[in-house]
Amino acid sequence: MATLLEIRDKVRQRADIIAETARYPDAELDKYINDSYKELYGILTRHNLVRDEASQTISPDGSASYSMPADFFAVLGVFCEESQYYRRLRRHSFRERPHGASEAITGDAGTYRVVRVAGTKTIELYPRPSGGTYILAYVPILADLVADTDTLDSALSWDEYIVIDASIKCLRKEGTSTNQLKADKAEVMGNIIADAEMTEMAEAMTVANTRMRHTTSSTYDSADHRWYRADDGFDY
Repeated sequence: MATLLEIRDKVRQRADIIAETARYPDAELDKYINDSYKELYGILTRHNLVRDEASQTISPDGSASYSMPADFFAVLGVFCEESQYYRRLRRHSFRERPHGASEAITGDAGTYRVVRVAGTKTIELYPRPSGGTYILAYVPILADLVADTDTLDSALSWDEYIVIDASIKCLRKEGTSTNQLKADKAEVMGNIIADAEMTEMAEAMTVANTRMRHTTSSTYDSADHRWYRADDGFDY
């Protein structure tokens, strides 16, 4: 683990601005660090190296869409709770989105779509359910590092990526060449991706049933939807 204070000191050393505390106050460096941390977070999420997960229960009432959690970042899965089972919904694309009168089709949802418009995030369920319980499992937005003692995971050179990227931001302010730092950043990113490909966690980011796949008749399901026993549980 690395603290914000440690990362900030490393940035000053890497960018060679140790003595320039007036030109580069801590608050400015913290902004650069958090911006770089969020960029890294997106890379780690895409390669399934981030394990922060949360969930939200949706109680549908026939509406066209529902608000997403304020801290929503990426979907892990959407499930419909049915008796002692969880049925996983399939994601549909914009091309599959129903139009016209068909939008009002109601029933148990089989697919979902996340919509981002002008900063707002909503989730569409189709067909439109008017009852039941649906669970959204998702990756939450990264919280900023604020206090000097706030920590981040420094495994696999993750902290080095932040240090290099924040240093690039500092040197851009000076108009100084960042070519070497960009090369270093690309090398670290390559190492992170290579490490991810060699781990079991590098599979497609999805919530998976690690036990069995069930239908209500206790036979294996050959349909599009996956079924989960409610008492099996699933990680989200």
